[in-house]
Amino acid sequence: MLSEALHISKGEAKRRIKQAELLGPRTALTGESLPPKLPNVAAAQARGEIEAKHLTIITGFFDDLPAHIDGQTRDDAEADLARIATGLGPTQFRQAADRLALLLNQDGDLPDDADRARRRYLTIDKQGIDGMSRIHGLLDPEARATVDAVFAKLAAPGMGNPEDEKPCVDGEPSEDAVQGDARSQGQATMTR
Repeated sequence: MLSEALHISKGEAKRRIKQAELLGPRTALTGESLPPKLPNVAAAQARGEIEAKHLTIITGFFDDLPAHIDGQTRDDAEADLARIATGLGPTQFRQAADRLALLLNQDGDLPDDADRARRRYLTIDKQGIDGMSRIHGLLDPEARATVDAVFAKLAAPGMGNPEDEKPCVDGEPSEDAVQGDARSQGQATMTR
């Protein structure tokens, strides 16, 4: 609805809604006013000291921050990011934000199911005029193992090759079928 009313893309509308959730005033269930989730960043934005690109970098920073980082450290990082952003352009600020992320998570991301569940996604874009659809996402280890097992069986060289007169769809393909299969691994996965 927002994208149609403002004549903006759905992606831009989602970005604005997300930023409003982080930077806008909030109200508790009891009716009392609450500060924004990112109060220092909201104040810097209200003063006109940071721009939309800075906000995108900051929201990305918190999206990628692991769940094991405690609340006080997150609050301190938010204050630091707001202060740093006011003095840097977007390119330099991204470098500073990346450096802060590294300092907060020096050992890298630990295998944590909560983080994986928060980050996993699969998106299939709308069909193009040629009928093709782009797909992208992040798979958790279980989904990746399932996909790998399916592709190892059904997308093996010589399996289900539409160029063969009698494509092998069950069992092991013949050596001639394997040698005659000129498809890339990616093409073979999409044949079945």
